[in-house]
Amino acid sequence: MDCFYHKTPAGKLEICADKNGLVTVRFKNGNSVKIPPNPHIKKTVSQLNHFFSGKITSFSLTLKLKGTAFQTKIWQTIKNIPYGTTVSYRNLAAAAGYPRAYRAAAAACKANRFAVIIPCHRVIKSNGRTGGYSAGRKRKEKLLALEKTNKAF
Repeated sequence: MDCFYHKTPAGKLEICADKNGLVTVRFKNGNSVKIPPNPHIKKTVSQLNHFFSGKITSFSLTLKLKGTAFQTKIWQTIKNIPYGTTVSYRNLAAAAGYPRAYRAAAAACKANRFAVIIPCHRVIKSNGRTGGYSAGRKRKEKLLALEKTNKAF
């Protein structure tokens, strides 16, 4: 498995992939000298650069999802949240077909191993507050602000 630490406006992202796809993209400090020859990492870095510069609003990457059927359904539903918008944990659970499982949907967000790529930062509390984020609430707010600023799509 290859890993690379990529600096973004929201902080450093550790991008790890094997020959079959991305294994994880998470906020984590570290240093890399150069991008490894892994094509999945190169493609991810390119798409992240385009995302943070406002050129793209979603990602087209091969993700190696590891989770329960429920978590996978939640993550797939999160990928459908439009750029620059938010949904509540309750509405996310309902859209995934589990209207009463909003706490479990929040736990699935926390278990997401693909920060920014599967945009859990777009999921907020029903009262409009940002709620938690595995990489910190301030980072979540920064990502939401970035999407509002770049909302020219």
